Amino acid sequence: MPKKYKNSQRYLISPNCYELYVSVMKMVVLIVVVVCACTGTFLAVFSFGPATAAIATIVGIVFNGALQAAFWVTAGFAIFDRYGWKLAHWAPSSLPHLPRQTGVRISRPSAVVGIALSVFFPVFFIMMILRSEWFLMWLHTSEALSPFSRAALDRSIPFIILLGVIALAINGLKLFWAIWDLRLCIANAIQNIAWLGIVVYILHWPDLLSDDFAIFANNVSKGVRFFTIVFVAVAATDIGLSVWNTRKGILGQQGQGPEQGQEPSQVLT
Repeated sequence: MPKKYKNSQRYLISPNCYELYVSVMKMVVLIVVVVCACTGTFLAVFSFGPATAAIATIVGIVFNGALQAAFWVTAGFAIFDRYGWKLAHWAPSSLPHLPRQTGVRISRPSAVVGIALSVFFPVFFIMMILRSEWFLMWLHTSEALSPFSRAALDRSIPFIILLGVIALAINGLKLFWAIWDLRLCIANAIQNIAWLGIVVYILHWPDLLSDDFAIFANNVSKGVRFFTIVFVAVAATDIGLSVWNTRKGILGQQGQGPEQGQEPSQVLT
C-alpha cells in the first residue's frame, strides 16, 4: 500500500511521546553516567595496573553504561509507544498551578554533573597519591620535578575527602531544591568560605612544595600569594552570582500579581 494512503505514520518514537522520551533519556543517561563513573573510579582505586589503564577502565565503564541506558530507554519507549501509548485529552484545566515562588532555576543535569565531579576528582587524586603516581609534573630542561612533597600529599588526603564531601553536599542541595533562594544562597556561601579556607590553609604549608621544586621556583611566597588571590576571586565570584540569582528570585516573587497564585482555569474565565 502506498504511504500516502495509510491512516498512520510509522515511527520508532512517535511525536506524541518524543518530548517525554528526550527528557527521560537525558535524565537516565546522566544518572547512569554518574553511577558508572563512581563505580569505575572505586574499582580503579583497588586495581594494581598503571594509571592509564585505570583511566581507560573508567572511560570504558562510563561509555558502555551510557550506551546501555540509551538502548533500553529507546527500546522501552518504542514498545510502549507501539502497544500502549495513548495521547491523553488536553484541556487548560489540566495545567499545573502556577507557583507563588519564583526564582532562577538550576539545571538538574548540571547538578548531576557536579555530583559526579565531586566524587570523581577526590577519589582520583587520592588514588594517585596512594599509588605514588605523579599526577602533576614540572619539566625543567631534561629533568621532571614533582612540585609537591610526599609528606604534604599524604597529609592532604583527609582535606581532599572533606572538599569532596562539601562539594557533594552543595550539589545535592542544588539538585533537590533546583532553584536559587535564600537558604541555598547561604549554603553556597558557607561552602565557598569553607572550601577557600581549606585551600588557603594547604597553600601555606611550609613543606607543601618538594625541595627540588622550591629551589627551582626561587620565590615561593609570591606564588602562594598569587594562587590565594585567584582562589579568593573564584569564591567571591561564585558567592556573588548566587546572591544575584537569589535577589532576582526575591524581586520576581514580590512583583507577582495576585492572579498568579490562582489556578489557570480561574485566570482564563
